[in-house]
Order: sequence, then C-alpha cells, then structure tokens
Amino acid sequence: MVVFNESGPIKSDYRKFKIRSLQGQSDVDALDEVITRRLSHSEWQHPNLFLIDGGRPQINRVIKVLRDRQIKTAVIGIAKGPERKRNDVIVLDEGVESSGFDRNELLRWISTHRVLLVQVRDEAHRFAISYQRTTRHIHNSGH
Repeated sequence: MVVFNESGPIKSDYRKFKIRSLQGQSDVDALDEVITRRLSHSEWQHPNLFLIDGGRPQINRVIKVLRDRQIKTAVIGIAKGPERKRNDVIVLDEGVESSGFDRNELLRWISTHRVLLVQVRDEAHRFAISYQRTTRHIHNSGH
C-alpha cells in the first residue's frame, strides 16, 4: 500500500500486507483482506480517496468493505483501457455517493490529476513487485 498527499509520496506510511486468507489467486478477495486489515488500524488516518488498481469488481468490493464499516471515503479505479495502452479512470456512482463527495467536483479533480493518479498506481505496482520479489527470494533460499 502506498500513500500520497499533495506533496507526493509519503514513503514512511507505505505498508506491506502479506495475504493470509487466500487459497487461490483472487485479486478481489486479496483486495478485501488488505483494505479490511488497513482499516483495522485506528492509529492510521483514513484516506480521502482509495485509488484501486482495477475495474468494477475491485471497486465494488472496496465500496462494500467501506460501507460495512460505515466509512465515507471516495473510491475510484484505474485500469487498462480496451486497447490496453491507455489508462481508464473508473468512477462508479456508488463510490462517490457513499463518500459524501460531490460527483462533479470529484470528476473535475480526476481530470486535472490524471497524470498523478497513473503515477500513484505505478508506484504501487513498483512497491508491490519489490515486496513480492523479496518474499520469493526468502522463500526460495529457505530462510
């Protein structure tokens, strides 16, 4: 998990979550676990926005986790477009309505911050891949 504010990344707030509950490879279930565990830390400030790497299934799961805990935070997704070259930002009405944000205001913010959103997603990928390589190396070396 990566954390950004208006000044950029806050690397001291980055967190690694080892997925505990999965038998298979369900990114939606893994996302549920990570968001649930992240929200269980009352000492960590709730974000203003969850940027999810994924489409409707992933966004809907995060919205459900937030609603179950009565947390009002906007949720948007960023996913590869149909050509798999461009990045589509996905905003579901459910992810805005439950947050208390004005939909038009959020859409304006997204349109002016699209490059930042892609950078955040790319940094999350870099951080996750780095963690995955470290755990794979430790596992393969028998430590």
